[in-house]
Amino acid sequence: MGATRNTGYLENLIQYDASDNVAIATSVNPSYKVTLGGSLLGTSAVFSGNLSLQGAVTRNINFYDSSNTNINAQIQYDQISSNSGQLFFGTNNAGTFATRLTISNTGKATFSNDIQGGGDLYFSKATRTTIYPTTTNQNLHIKSNGTGTLQFNDDVTGNIAMVVGGGNVGIGTTSPSGKLDVYASGTDLQTYFSQASSGNNNFTRWTRASGPTLIAGVVRSTNDGNQKANTAFIGTSNAYDFLLYSGDLERMRITSGGNIAIGNTTVNNVVANRTILELNGTSTALFNLSIGGSRLGYLYHNGTNVEVGNEASGGAIEFNTAGSNRMRIRSGGEVSFIPTTWTYVNPSTSYRNMDFGAGGWLYRDNSDVYLTSNNYYNTSGQWVAKYSYNQGVGILSLAGGNFTWNSYDGNVTAGTGYSLSPRFLITSGGNVGIGTTSISNEKLTINQTTGNFSALLVNTTGVTAGQSYGLTIQAGTNSSDRSFGVYNQGGTTEYFKVSGDGSIANPSHPTTANAANVHMTVAGTFFRNTSSLKYKNTVTDYNKGLNIVNQLRPVYYKGNNDGDKIFAGLIAEEVHDLGLTEFVQYAEDGSPDALAYQNMVALLTKAIQEQQAQIEELKSKLA
Repeated sequence: MGATRNTGYLENLIQYDASDNVAIATSVNPSYKVTLGGSLLGTSAVFSGNLSLQGAVTRNINFYDSSNTNINAQIQYDQISSNSGQLFFGTNNAGTFATRLTISNTGKATFSNDIQGGGDLYFSKATRTTIYPTTTNQNLHIKSNGTGTLQFNDDVTGNIAMVVGGGNVGIGTTSPSGKLDVYASGTDLQTYFSQASSGNNNFTRWTRASGPTLIAGVVRSTNDGNQKANTAFIGTSNAYDFLLYSGDLERMRITSGGNIAIGNTTVNNVVANRTILELNGTSTALFNLSIGGSRLGYLYHNGTNVEVGNEASGGAIEFNTAGSNRMRIRSGGEVSFIPTTWTYVNPSTSYRNMDFGAGGWLYRDNSDVYLTSNNYYNTSGQWVAKYSYNQGVGILSLAGGNFTWNSYDGNVTAGTGYSLSPRFLITSGGNVGIGTTSISNEKLTINQTTGNFSALLVNTTGVTAGQSYGLTIQAGTNSSDRSFGVYNQGGTTEYFKVSGDGSIANPSHPTTANAANVHMTVAGTFFRNTSSLKYKNTVTDYNKGLNIVNQLRPVYYKGNNDGDKIFAGLIAEEVHDLGLTEFVQYAEDGSPDALAYQNMVALLTKAIQEQQAQIEELKSKLA
């Protein structure tokens, strides 16, 4: 070949052109320095230009072993088959040839694996970083085989975006101090855990073997058995307390049972099945209720007292049960119990009121306190009925030191005033009036204005027999003391009196021609004396007479409590000794105590009869 060449063929195997391009074993005009129509076999080949391979379907570059018999590696280009446009890189491993790397016509590179577990990809010097799949679950592993870290750099700035080393992962830092360390410098640190809108649950867990588990997440549309749908949450997922810290000190604790402590490490006074919120301070405890940064309400304990406050202008404090208001304290200090509406009481702003509803309310003026029933003080200063009612109206007042209940009993009409009658009074001196307010110095005055009813009824029904004391009066020690007295309706005449010494009298001194018919036993019991046969039984003739009468000893005597007054009579013990026990009254110890003189008429009558018989006998003898 000289300095100037024309195109031509060499035995139809080699053709060349004027540009020194050569084609071997192909009819294609050479457009590269060497164009091969088949395989290139040799121990070494050097090309200073482009190497072009042509074939019907594929183009291969084979790398044989030292015996030029077995292919150890191959580069293949597919032109016509279903893999058209792909470039394959393969190796021979233990007699089995397989593709290891495929580059598609779009530039996508695929590392393949086979039953021998090949397909590893190494980066950096001395194979320190490796990307490889596992042989069992097809997971992709990226690891650093040396002592350095695995780094991921920003493709624009070149700054390190993520570092993996020593089992720790750092984002934004080259020296992570924990399993995951996220760091930002000079900008806001924002961490996102995002999920498509069609997803359901998104959870993040921090777990420790045999220890607490912290969980945070969002439940979008389904429940996991504990969280409700469409909620965001953070907390523990097992039986451990959830704590919030500031300044490296615990500030709030939510126990596994649902109780809450703020400013304390324990929840005191825990009651089963109840949630407790506990506020704990060093000397005081304060819980503020604020809106828009302004405190409107608070709960405060100063170490001794508990305060509940509403600082909103004109605001009230309300207490609700079962979703309904039960009590309200107004800004002016008035208290209302069901309902919470208010009735006009008095134009004076010094009044403080407590409304119980249905016309019942408690109010105070500058000096006195009143509790009303179904009536109120209207703008004209009149007491009027609030509701039409069949049980009247009433006012319980504490005025001028007196405690008074006045009422009107009967049907009333709303808006109408009624004159109230006194029912009960306790004066400042402790005197009590029932049915009247006109009392003087008596401790208890009862006025009965309804006929055929007692002014006082003492009833001990249900008391064990022998243990009932219906009315006991303890007063006086001598005859001038009036322990009990009964007067006429005007109180001008005393009909009956029990003195302090136990004596009983009728100070009005009524007289009668009838004989005495009242008997009082030694025990003080009164009986009416009777003589009718209908009150008697076992009647026989009396047989004691003149002989016994002649043995009686009539005497004069003075009573121990009667001064110098002289009495005449018999001695009960002497009558007893004569066997006349039917006339003797005995004391509780069985000793003679008194005589039934009126009954001794039987003895005297019998004696007179015997004496008259003797007279008649003597008269007959003298005749």
